[in-house]
Amino acid sequence: MSADNTVLILETEDGYRVAEVQAAENLNEPNSEFKRQYIDSNFGDKVLLYRESEAWKQAETLYTKIKSSGRFVEYGIQLIKLDGNNEIAPDSDLDHNCEPEIFDDRDYGDY
Repeated sequence: MSADNTVLILETEDGYRVAEVQAAENLNEPNSEFKRQYIDSNFGDKVLLYRESEAWKQAETLYTKIKSSGRFVEYGIQLIKLDGNNEIAPDSDLDHNCEPEIFDDRDYGDY
């Protein structure tokens, strides 16, 4: 069974937001209204951070909290950069085959 979750750092023109998301590949969706709704529902109520280092710290804290609860983070922590049109920037790392950038202690126990 797949958890299909990611702790995602979303970088936009105004700053960074951090959330646990399901099906992050929806950010590749060509339908801009669907993508806008996905971003709003996952990040709309998240705190806006102004420094990337703050976002990584918050992401690490969230990742640890999820793992401590006995759940699993299938795709680790990823940083996604969006341009002003909510398109994924070419240097983003939305890759569901990647290892978590910070944590390499993935275990496949109960989640």
